[in-house]
Amino acid sequence: MERESIDQQLLQGKEAARCGDLALALKLLQGVVEVEPRNEQAWLWLSAVVDGEADRRLCLENVLVLN
Repeated sequence: MERESIDQQLLQGKEAARCGDLALALKLLQGVVEVEPRNEQAWLWLSAVVDGEADRRLCLENVLVLN
C-alpha cells in the first residue's frame, strides 16, 4: 500500500470515528495498523473504537511503545 493511500485511509478512519461510525472506523484503522504497525496515530484512534478494555489497553500500550 502506498504512503498516500495509508494516509488517506487513516484520515477516513478518524473521520468515521468522529461521526460515530465505529464499525467503519474500526475496519479502516485496523487496515492501517496491519500495513503500518508503527503508526502511532492509527493505534491511538483505534483505541477509541475497539470493543473492550483488553483491546483498548493493547492499542494504548502500542502507542506508549512507539512514543
